Amino acid sequence: MNFSSSYITSSCPEIASAVCNAINSMGTIVLGLSEIKVVEFPYPHDANMLFARLSNSFIADLRSECFSFYQWPDEDYSNIRLVAVFNTDNNDSISLVHEGRKKDTLNNDYQ
Repeated sequence: MNFSSSYITSSCPEIASAVCNAINSMGTIVLGLSEIKVVEFPYPHDANMLFARLSNSFIADLRSECFSFYQWPDEDYSNIRLVAVFNTDNNDSISLVHEGRKKDTLNNDYQ
């Protein structure tokens, strides 16, 4: 069976709403983090998953604010994976972006 987006939207509005929520939350994160000069995106960001390359000190500062994500450590910079799921609260996405901007503004050592 082919599950087109129109099929999901008309037959399963709850699923469509959940998918839209995840994509919207990730959109908030992508747009917000792309404004931070020390954030790089090593891969295309599609759907609800994002890979970002950040300095390890920037990552440590985000973790100190209780954000969790998978990290592939490297010497000075690491890649992290951020995932928005069906029940991601967009306020959490906004908080991540806000903390990232705040850390970027307060600390020039991230470069």
